[in-house]
Amino acid sequence: MHLNTHRYSLIYALLVCLLSAGMSPAQETAPSTQPFLTQAPPKDAKQSDQASKKLFGSLKEVFAQIESQEPIRRAGMKANLLRQVQTTVPVVVIVSDTPSYLFAISNWENLVRFPVLWDDGTVQAHEDIARFVRAFDPEQVVRLSGSIDTPWAGDRDHKQEVFESVLGKALNESSPHWRDTIVEIRKQGIVSPGVVVTDVMDSTWPAALALSAGRFQPVIFVTKPESKPWVHVPADQADALEHLIERGVSRTGLAWNQIGDAIDTVTLVMNTGTMTVAQGGKATKLALSDRIGRRGLSGAGQKWAWCGQIIGNESRSAYQAMCALFLTIDQGFIFDGYNSSPPWSTYDGSAAGDVLKKANFEIEIHDEPKNGLENWLLRMVRPIGDTQRGAGSAGLFL
Repeated sequence: MHLNTHRYSLIYALLVCLLSAGMSPAQETAPSTQPFLTQAPPKDAKQSDQASKKLFGSLKEVFAQIESQEPIRRAGMKANLLRQVQTTVPVVVIVSDTPSYLFAISNWENLVRFPVLWDDGTVQAHEDIARFVRAFDPEQVVRLSGSIDTPWAGDRDHKQEVFESVLGKALNESSPHWRDTIVEIRKQGIVSPGVVVTDVMDSTWPAALALSAGRFQPVIFVTKPESKPWVHVPADQADALEHLIERGVSRTGLAWNQIGDAIDTVTLVMNTGTMTVAQGGKATKLALSDRIGRRGLSGAGQKWAWCGQIIGNESRSAYQAMCALFLTIDQGFIFDGYNSSPPWSTYDGSAAGDVLKKANFEIEIHDEPKNGLENWLLRMVRPIGDTQRGAGSAGLFL
């Protein structure tokens, strides 16, 4: 479902003009500090308001129906619904620095959005951008240079202030306080599927900003554990992080402390250890994303949310966020490294593949006898699925 608003036309017209003016990776324009959108004429604004009210009225009904589904399905259905009803401008915007990224995201507006990718000059960034463009298939790809009034610099408090200011503009230009906007959206029956947790001093902040704005998700600011992604987070630090998140979700005013409540997902956006250990012992290891969303010491208590984690630099994290917001997964690759004897048979990859096939996924499965190291190495030398839609594929490794 796409809503043709005046704001959509202005954004698209501007981006096309940028391209037709000859902007290219080798031809940067002087940075702009002015919004590249103008106010819509009263008549168009009225039509847009009426269309928005009609759209949000319909969304309220659908969101109410989602609440009757199984708890394990609700968060995914809400996120998918928001992706389907957003007005997606068919243009990929490429930026190469912090001011330009902030400027681009600040020009999102409610459900009107366009993907923004960050080119830091590395091979990885170029591969990510190319992969995304193949999957998104835009009408135009433009390179944008701009800036906002307040630079991204200074201490934690200043960066958080800038982050929140841009988030507010991305949600509602006329009301820059993002918390107020999300409250108003909730009153219309639209509740985001979860919360975003980030550290503004970490290089993953671009993903946190995009995911929060793109899914109307409250953001919780924390100071991340200092463990590197390949180093285990000490149990006491994992417990402390969980406590901060629980305190943050409590402040949203939404029910959160059991599965099936309004908040059922947590997205950790930070470069920290992806593994942790249980209190008092070295034998019990678990993913940090499995520890978060569970109450009590070492997560021994009740599970109240599912958790995912994004790590990487600015360019990589922005790419991951844009994939989540703008692309739909329809292919999968399952590599089942376990043997078929108990208890490993419980995690049979072929059974998982059968479930995904019923949901109309194109699935490639590597199970016994094609599940050894040699099979893995041979398979990894070629892309997963259709190379023209590479970013739409996903891997499930068991």
